[in-house]
Amino acid sequence: MTVLVLVASGGLLITSAALVEVFRQLAEIRRTLDLDDSPMALEFQERDLREAPVDLPPDMLEGHHGLVFLHATCGTCRLVAEAYASAPDRRAIFVIPSEDVDATPAFRRLAETSQVFADSDEALAGFLGMDVAPSVVGVEDGRAVGAVGISTVRQVKTALPQATAPRQESHHVG
Repeated sequence: MTVLVLVASGGLLITSAALVEVFRQLAEIRRTLDLDDSPMALEFQERDLREAPVDLPPDMLEGHHGLVFLHATCGTCRLVAEAYASAPDRRAIFVIPSEDVDATPAFRRLAETSQVFADSDEALAGFLGMDVAPSVVGVEDGRAVGAVGISTVRQVKTALPQATAPRQESHHVG
């Protein structure tokens, strides 16, 4: 019995070592091919959202979260909307031009999650200097503190702040 346990343990050790080597080689391939899947920092000037030329709901001014800027004409934006409509993340508030909220089925489903701010005349985007979509602006207690451009759904999760204060459910569309 002990021999069987030793053989099984040895096999498990060899298998684990092989997997570690495979993952190390995959990481090396990703580096060599420049397949980095991380958000790209955007030039951004910190702003106090309380000074924005639009009325923002209180939950956009509290805690730590991300403003995710999307446009209906952007394919990646529609994928992000679809992903988050299916699995909402309370760290995200989606900023969509008001004319785009009903433009696609994905945006309509996302609006049903109560995590959408309809940006009339793109006033908030203009105030923050955001002309890139999709992108995420980090917010800490009412201050927009940094921005990144994203190219995949997975990057949104990476870009959202890790610490967040509980936000109240509210509906921003309308």
